[in-house]
Amino acid sequence: MRTIKFRFWSPQGKAFIQNYNYNGPVDELFDEREWRILVPSQYTGLLDKGGRELFEGDIIKIWSEEYPNLNNKKYVVEYRNGSFVAEVINPDSTFKFFFMHQVSKFEIIGSKFENPELL
Repeated sequence: MRTIKFRFWSPQGKAFIQNYNYNGPVDELFDEREWRILVPSQYTGLLDKGGRELFEGDIIKIWSEEYPNLNNKKYVVEYRNGSFVAEVINPDSTFKFFFMHQVSKFEIIGSKFENPELL
């Protein structure tokens, strides 16, 4: 079973709020004004090749022997219909998105929040 955890992007502070310990309802974490502006990003349960935790909104590059046409492209990780997927940033690609469990190795190169220039 994977660990359920979140980090929150603060557009005002231009930084993630993370590494907190809290065991209550998530809507009690922040006051109502903060909650409206913070963007939650869920942990996927996966680690990149350097051991970094992969979250929604992260931008990755992958290496796949089984699917070599996925290599050397940038993808953004999203949560869709109960699954984590990696959506190709280049819309001209054959693959629009794929399920994260199809990838053996990947590297986090940024996040759509901190590095919008990568999109």
